Amino acid sequence: KIAFDFDAKLTTKINELKLKNNILIAVPGRPSISKGSSKLLEYLVEFLKQNPNSNFRFLLSRSLYELIKKNNSIKQYFFCPLDDSHKYYKQIIALSDVALFNYESKYYYFRHSGVILDCLSMKTAVICPNFPLLFNMVNYPVNVGLTFEKLNSLENILENNINNTWLNAINWERYFEDRDVKKIAKQIVSKV
Repeated sequence: KIAFDFDAKLTTKINELKLKNNILIAVPGRPSISKGSSKLLEYLVEFLKQNPNSNFRFLLSRSLYELIKKNNSIKQYFFCPLDDSHKYYKQIIALSDVALFNYESKYYYFRHSGVILDCLSMKTAVICPNFPLLFNMVNYPVNVGLTFEKLNSLENILENNINNTWLNAINWERYFEDRDVKKIAKQIVSKV
């Protein structure tokens, strides 16, 4: 992982959670319609109510956390930085094991995501909708994430696919080697 100048309290909390074998899942960014933030949080609240022994912990921006903090039955699964300043954006991504997105198809079906690229550049696996460009971002040249068809199919992914064995098996070296800008430029020039 990449080192940043992080908030010490947040870093300590994350390290404590990881020592207890929790998997840290980030939901980066501010709430928006195009990112389906509210629907995703509603889904996660229901998932956690049905799976009270989950080892998932969710790291949210402050504005996303405000949407769920009053729900005492699942509040312990969610935490956030002290504020929504931009410096925590990279911290949230870099310290997480996985980043979770629920992009709306009318906005992202044929569009890539800069936030997903940020996650992958920091070796944070991604779970996102199965749209053409997003699928390619997490599956080429090697699998560095998972995609889902509908939000309700996310339960299967959370219950069966997200674990430390999968996270440790991701071949980040191959991913970065094949996506190296110099290598890609050389391939393009050789075809001209």
